[in-house]
Amino acid sequence: MNNVAEAIADQILVTPSLVRGEGQMIVRLKPEVLDGSEIHLSSESGTLAVEIVPSTQNAAKLATEAMPRLETALAEHVATFRQVSVSVRKGKVNETV
Repeated sequence: MNNVAEAIADQILVTPSLVRGEGQMIVRLKPEVLDGSEIHLSSESGTLAVEIVPSTQNAAKLATEAMPRLETALAEHVATFRQVSVSVRKGKVNETV
């Protein structure tokens, strides 16, 4: 489980425009990584918000369990933000909440 959080954090590349709070990004994972879930990133006022949008119940469970480690790994990996916030969306990819 620890490897999942670190692998996700290592794959997220933050562009300078996102650091300046000018953008957002969606990362669609490969089917073998969290069952093809999506990761939505946005930046506002020095905070990087990361929302995991699970594609399956199992992916939601894994993401929820990994959330604290992912938040820590991202904060270390992307030090240009004052705060990193990670959440898991209730619902699934392509499902409105």
